[in-house]
Amino acid sequence: MRDAGAAAQAWSRRLTKHWLRYSLHARRKERASMAKLHATDKAFTEQMGLRGPVKYWTDKSAAHKKSEGTLRALVIGFFVVAMAAIVWSFWSVGWTLVNLAIQPGSPTIPPGVYVVASAGLGSAAAVLFWGGRILTKLYLSQHHLREDAQERATMAETYLALIENQAADTEDRQVILNALFRATPDGIVKYLAK
Repeated sequence: MRDAGAAAQAWSRRLTKHWLRYSLHARRKERASMAKLHATDKAFTEQMGLRGPVKYWTDKSAAHKKSEGTLRALVIGFFVVAMAAIVWSFWSVGWTLVNLAIQPGSPTIPPGVYVVASAGLGSAAAVLFWGGRILTKLYLSQHHLREDAQERATMAETYLALIENQAADTEDRQVILNALFRATPDGIVKYLAK
C-alpha cells in the first residue's frame, strides 16, 4: 500500500509539473497572442484613421489636376491670342502711320502722334501680359497644390505600409505626421482650393 501511495504521489507531482509547465506555456502564448492582437488593433485603427486623409488628398489631387489642365489650356490659348493681337495691333498701327506719312499731299504727322501711338501700344501690351501673368500664377497654384496633395497621399500610404510591417517607431511617426498635417500655402492657392 505504501508503494501505491508513493507511486500516486510521484504521479501526482509529475502531473502537477506537466500541468504547471503547460499552464505557463499557455499563458505565454496567450500574452503573445494578446500583444499581437493589440498591435494589429492599433495598426488597424491608425490605418483607418489615415485612410480618410489618403482618400481626401487623392481626391484633392485629382481636382487640382483637372483645374491645372483647364488653366494650362487657358494660359496657352491666352498667350497665343495675346501675341497675335499684339503683332496685329503693332503692324496695323505702324502700317497706318507709314501710309499716312508717305501719301503725297498729306500733312506731316506731328512727332507726338508717334509717341502717343507707341505709348498706347505699350500700355495695351502691358495689360495683356499682366492678365497672362495672373493666369500663369493661377495655373502654377493648381500645379503646386496637386503636387502637394500627391506628396501627402504618398507619404500617408508609405506610413501605413510601415505601420503594417511594424517598422515605424514613435520618432518616425511624429516626423511623418508633422509632414502630413503641415499647413498648406494660402493666397491665390487658398482662393482656388475652395
